[in-house]
Amino acid sequence: MSGPILLLGLLLGARHAIEVDHVAAVAALSARSRSTREGATLAAVWGLGHAATLLALGGSLILAGLSLPKPLRRAFLVGGAHDGCPCARPRDASAKE
Repeated sequence: MSGPILLLGLLLGARHAIEVDHVAAVAALSARSRSTREGATLAAVWGLGHAATLLALGGSLILAGLSLPKPLRRAFLVGGAHDGCPCARPRDASAKE
């Protein structure tokens, strides 16, 4: 079950990565670089930092057995993509939020 969810997360992340704000950030980093290699390295480090933050926050929620409050789930998650994510669903179906 988690394989398709991880793949969906990867695909949504890839789509998110090519949105205008991310492309502008990477372009700004690359423009200051002296070489293509340096620009690519800066862009990769920026992307890894972005991913590490998401993994740290999401992993912390999962390990702590917590879930996002309903308004945040709605703000951060797309459609039904969150149904299998432990950090996105309520801990108890009868729990009030």
